[in-house]
Amino acid sequence: MVQLSPDAYVPFKEFEQVYRALGPYHQTAKGFAKWFLARNYQMLARGLKGSVDILDIGCGEGTLEILLAQEHSRIIGLDLSPTALHLASLSSNQHTFVLADMQQLPFQANTFDAVVSSLTLQYLGTNNWPPFLYEITRVLRRNGRLVFSHINPWHYNVSVNEPESIGVIGHRKIKRLLHDYGFCNIKIRGTNIPLRTAERIPDWLSVPLHTLAGIAGYYCTSRAYHFVVYAQKGTS
Repeated sequence: MVQLSPDAYVPFKEFEQVYRALGPYHQTAKGFAKWFLARNYQMLARGLKGSVDILDIGCGEGTLEILLAQEHSRIIGLDLSPTALHLASLSSNQHTFVLADMQQLPFQANTFDAVVSSLTLQYLGTNNWPPFLYEITRVLRRNGRLVFSHINPWHYNVSVNEPESIGVIGHRKIKRLLHDYGFCNIKIRGTNIPLRTAERIPDWLSVPLHTLAGIAGYYCTSRAYHFVVYAQKGTS
């Protein structure tokens, strides 16, 4: 197994410790985390409609595979954590789960109609984005789609002096990178939670103030807590 490069924000062993300690925490989340994750997965699913062969990078315990099972039966989940993949196989036995590194994908070229990743890429060091995008363009078919969610670095500025050092880059830089690697039809949508929903979240008053700044009734990408990126591989 090939691990992430040394400048990755969260090393492999920490992922493994999280899954060993918490188990399928995405599936058992409550309060604000539950609402936040539901919104995240909903936005990701919108970008996958019509896709047949899908690769889920950083699949964790297979939450996305469970949610997409009715519409998409051919999904391969990929993760670095053996424990996460074990949990995924227990939750969704109709899909395939692979232990591998997102920077060296063990698939042939032109294999997938879509690649999806949920809140994973912020754990890449900034220097690891180019090899990741190279691999994505390699395994995607012509006109294939890339859909991923990403934490907004604006919120990291509260506690992290240099968010780009841990791979949390802004939507404008992401758009430039995608253009450089031949992607087109790029759309970036802030995934804010409407206030009417936030009011029903049991623990919303305990959410940090910088997170509450992203809870609004509008798609404001610059201040959204996180955003979803939709892009299409070019034909050239």
